[in-house]
Amino acid sequence: MKKRALAFTIKSDRLLSVLTSEVFISSVISGENRGYLTERYLAIWDTGATGSVITKKVAEKLNLLPIDIVQVNTVGGVRTANVFLIGVILPNRLLVEPIRACEGVIAGADLSIGMDIITLGDFAVTNKNNKTTFSFRFPSLEEIDFLKNASEYDKLENQTI
Repeated sequence: MKKRALAFTIKSDRLLSVLTSEVFISSVISGENRGYLTERYLAIWDTGATGSVITKKVAEKLNLLPIDIVQVNTVGGVRTANVFLIGVILPNRLLVEPIRACEGVIAGADLSIGMDIITLGDFAVTNKNNKTTFSFRFPSLEEIDFLKNASEYDKLENQTI
């Protein structure tokens, strides 16, 4: 029996330096009670972040209570941050929970999706014809290897690390 995957693709008519999507965010209390909002939030997909981050505005709107306080390393240095339990509904309708999200500042978005979510599935970005396309699929179904079907010349020029 073939595995069923939940996937989405977002296409742009130009090159993007920031990958974004709309998501829903819910509160998670003791892993049981959820308070869903029908409002969409803008999320940045950040492969450079180990964990996900929400803004203070979102935490306040969802009436989240911190479950922990941690030290986080940011571009601006080390700081103390509240940690909240949240659920994230991705564009493919996948509910990911519970997610430990730190409170932080995110320029131009409400949520930063880090590797804690990205590593749950397959994530690919292409930039053909100066148009960015990115896709996410859950669960991971296969390895994506751009050298797998490349010519011998490409393989010699692009050795794997």
